[in-house]
Amino acid sequence: MKSKVDELKAAYDREECPCLEQYDPHTVASLLKQFLRELPENLLGRDLAQGFEDACSRSAEAEKVTEFQRLLVEVPPGSRLLLSWLVTHLDHVITRETDTKMNI
Repeated sequence: MKSKVDELKAAYDREECPCLEQYDPHTVASLLKQFLRELPENLLGRDLAQGFEDACSRSAEAEKVTEFQRLLVEVPPGSRLLLSWLVTHLDHVITRETDTKMNI
């Protein structure tokens, strides 16, 4: 699979738009994970990451949501856009659970 991930990454590095349907979903997922790992900084930022972790530990669901909303405003716009696309993608993956074998 590594060579297919490298092949796909090289296509993006050349600013091509490869047809992802030609690749195994695990290859595409591996490339996405590699991209996220190679970001120069944590997507949430070092300072905010702990705040999001703390919000997860709140017992009341409403408190979690309120804290997430407050923290999301502080996320830099570029990171917030990438997060929104990532959440949209994950929603599509979950919606197609029978095909992707991935649930929430």
